[in-house]
Amino acid sequence: GGHRITLKGLRRLLPFVPAGQVLRITEIGCGDGNNLRIIQQWAAKQKISVQLHGIDYNKACIEYARTVPKNKNITFTCADYRKATATPKQHII
Repeated sequence: GGHRITLKGLRRLLPFVPAGQVLRITEIGCGDGNNLRIIQQWAAKQKISVQLHGIDYNKACIEYARTVPKNKNITFTCADYRKATATPKQHII
């Protein structure tokens, strides 16, 4: 499914991230953060430090995502992705 494809892509991109750096990932259209939670679980198993950020235009999705206990280490922004900024610079968007 979709998560397998996402994780396969991450494995292919990892060699391009400098060793020892925190991997910073932003997902556009994150909804309730489900995909980011899967990435977080995978990274923990791989012992990879990640900083995860989700952007969605739907305020209800972001408000709900912020209430999900498993999302406590993920930041969320309600914004039009074309106008949103991610600081510091992200490795993967």
